[in-house]
Order: sequence, then structure tokens, then C-alpha cells
Amino acid sequence: MDNKNMNITDLIQKYERMRYMNKSLYFDANEFVMITKHYIRKRDASEAERVVNIGLGIHPNNTELMIAKAKAILASKNYDAAYDYLLTIAEDETNVDLLLVKFECLLNLNKIKEADAFLDYILYGELDEVNLYKFITEVGYLYNDAEQHETAIMLMEKALKVDNTNMKVLRELAFAYEWNDDIEKAIEITNAIIDLDPYSFNAWVNLGTLYSYTYEFELSIEAFDFALAIKEGSVDVLKLKALTYNLDDNFEEEFRLLNECIDASPDDITLYDTLIKKYEEIDEYWGTDHHLDVLKVLEKKAERFGPKEVLLKMAHLYLYWDKFEEAKEVYSSIPDEDKNSLDYHKLEGEFALRNRDNETAEKKFLKAIKEFPEDLDVLDRLAEINIEKGNNEKAAEYFERILSIDPEYDIIKFRLALLRFEMGEKEPFDRIINMIPDEELRILLSTFSIASRKNKEKTDYADLSREEIIIQLHEARENSVFKNTKS
Repeated sequence: MDNKNMNITDLIQKYERMRYMNKSLYFDANEFVMITKHYIRKRDASEAERVVNIGLGIHPNNTELMIAKAKAILASKNYDAAYDYLLTIAEDETNVDLLLVKFECLLNLNKIKEADAFLDYILYGELDEVNLYKFITEVGYLYNDAEQHETAIMLMEKALKVDNTNMKVLRELAFAYEWNDDIEKAIEITNAIIDLDPYSFNAWVNLGTLYSYTYEFELSIEAFDFALAIKEGSVDVLKLKALTYNLDDNFEEEFRLLNECIDASPDDITLYDTLIKKYEEIDEYWGTDHHLDVLKVLEKKAERFGPKEVLLKMAHLYLYWDKFEEAKEVYSSIPDEDKNSLDYHKLEGEFALRNRDNETAEKKFLKAIKEFPEDLDVLDRLAEINIEKGNNEKAAEYFERILSIDPEYDIIKFRLALLRFEMGEKEPFDRIINMIPDEELRILLSTFSIASRKNKEKTDYADLSREEIIIQLHEARENSVFKNTKS
């Protein structure tokens, strides 16, 4: 077969036969360049370098092969070596491929000032119209990749003046405007893409995302609907649409769409977990109740993937609803593989608490905390059990452990302050109230003062300084200690 008529597949087959048979076959310089680019595209940098080195052994002074070698070194991310090698190639400011490799090296080496100065020089240099257009588009993409978006925008806007229908330029320009925080311009460019190609799925998806950034939620949903009309049932788009409803505080629509995601991709286990987490977050934040919805998702998950972890979660839910018998029934079917888990130990502890068996509950929670020493819920349960038992010092230790893990856990700070107040010791009480902001200290003072007064009249503490609040807190604590000692 005549080498001149070979396509890339034939060339690769010929080259790999040569390698396999350990023979020398002739390729011209352009063919070596083509084979090198093939291996770079395949992300096989070592083979690309091997090819180009063989080629340079045959054609040692071929500039295109030398550029191909620089690209092969670049593909291995050895930017310093690539740049040093480029310095051995004769300067040619009209060779766009050589210029682009130099810019790729400079930008990856974070030599932005050098790249910018070189760019100014080339833009006003000797490139003809065709090569200049190729240069400004390709180097614009490189600047985008290097997150130098303002320069990328300048270059691609120049390119659009030559050809405002180049889709890759438009896509890169929209991306650059987006990452340069000019969302309005990104929307404008994306709409231009859609004008040229009304069936561009990616453009509609990007437009929907951009409108969500500007809080134009109706336009965002409309764009996602166009994308879904092009690619029906796309889970990624359904997720983005659900997120838009979330941003617009329309949580029921968000949940409907996440359920639709599960229907569209029932084998993606992460979708079930995401929806359950969403239900739980909204219930915790807004005080709503989606536990039946969670149960339905869990049943779907169990049907698809089996009972592992699912029945455990269901048992916890039934206990939360105070459906003790249902919880026991599910508990009896929990598979053995789940019985060494944190949630299983917690479940056993919760069952004991429901049976008012604090001793067994404490054993179960102690077992859990031995295996999982940083679980805040278990530490909290152990603190509550010890308060019930009148063992305030032990309860305080558990609260202290919680704060060592999460120093910003404000509710625990407040509860520990209440506990330290009852215990009456000054230094531990000082330590905890020093961690509490002024407003919560006022609430503490109000709580302690009302508890210590016979008449329950309301006192305004708003004008007290922090120092005055702390003085009065200690007075209340000392009065409480004196009263308890006297009694």
C-alpha cells in the first residue's frame, strides 16, 4: 500500500506491527507526526515520545517532528522539560503550531506575565489573516484552561469579529464570561449558540444553569424543559431542574423531580440516598414531616438493592414515630451484616430507652462509642442517661467530649452551662460561659434568675454588659449552691 494514501488506522497498524516484530519500517516525517498525535490523544505519552524519537532518528532536522516531540513531553505534564526542548527549535513567529506549544508551556508554568508580553508581540507581528485567526482561537482556549479568563475573552471576541458562527469559540466564550462572573454576557452568548443551533442539548442545559445563577427561576426551568424535550429523561438535567426548584424554595417540586430521577435511573443507588437526605434536611430545618416519603424511598431501595442498611434505617424511622411494634418487626429482619454497625448499636440503645431501661441503653451506647468514639448523637444520649441517673459529672464529661469534636455546637454549650450551674463549681462554669455569646448568656441569666425568685416577674437584661451578665450569673450560681447546701 502506498504510504501517501494511508489513513491513520493503517499507519497505526503498520507502526504496531513494526514494534511487535522488532523490525525497522520507513515512515516519512508527516506520518511520524500523525502517529505521535494519535498516542497523545490516547493519553499514552510514553509511546508518543517513543514514536517521535524514532522519527527524529530518521528525520533529525524536521521542525514539525520537533514540535511533535515538545507536545509529547507536554502530554506527560513535564512542562519545564518541554519548554527547555522548545528553546532548541529555531524561532519561527509564523509557525502557529510552534507558537501554541510555547504558550501552553508558559501558561502551565504559570509564567503569565511572559505569556502576556509574548501575546502582545505576536498579535502585532507577521501572521497572515488565516493563521492569525487560528492563533487567536487556539491560544484563547489555552488562556481559558489556565483560568486567565479576561485574556481569553479578549481573544475570542476578536475571533468572533472574523466568524461569529464558530460554535467552539462561542462555547468557550460563554464559559469564560461565566467564570469571570459576567453571567449576563454568558447568557447572551449562550442564547447566540441556541440561535445557531436550536437543538443544542448542552446549550439549553447551560442556559438553565446560568439563569439559576441570576435567580430567574422560571427562565431556568423553561430552559431545562427544552433540554428535556431534546433528551427525554436525562437524569442530570432532572437533578439541575430539582436544584433550581430548591433555590426557589419550591421543595415539593424538587422532591417530585428527584423521585422522577429514581424512576429514570433506578439502578443508581446514590439517587435514593440523595432524596432521603433531602427529606431529612428539610424536616430538620423547617420542622416539616416527610417520614412517610422517606419510608417509600427506603422500600423502593430495598426492593431494588436488598435489605442491607435499609431495614436499619426503617427501624429508626418507626421508633421516631413511636411505632414500637412496627420497629420491632423490622428489627427482627435486619441482616447479620448490619449488626456491627453504628446505627445498629444506636438502634438497640433506643429500644432500651423506649423500654425505660437506662442501664441496658447505656451499655449499648457505650458499645457504640467504643467502636465509633466521635459520634455526637451517641455521646449526647450517654450524657442524657447520666443526667437521669444523677451523675452530672459524667454527663458533663460527655458534653465536653462533644465540644472537643465540634466546638461550634451551641446547643451543647448551653446545656453544659445549665449543668455546670446546677453543679455549682466556679471554674468549670467560668470555662463554659466564656464560650457562649452575649445573647445566650442573657437567656441563661433569665432562666437562672426566674428559677431562684419567688415571684416570677420578668426582668429586662438587654442593657447589661457582658461583664455585668457574668457577675449576675455567678451570683445566681452561688445563691443556688447556698440554697442546695442549706437544704
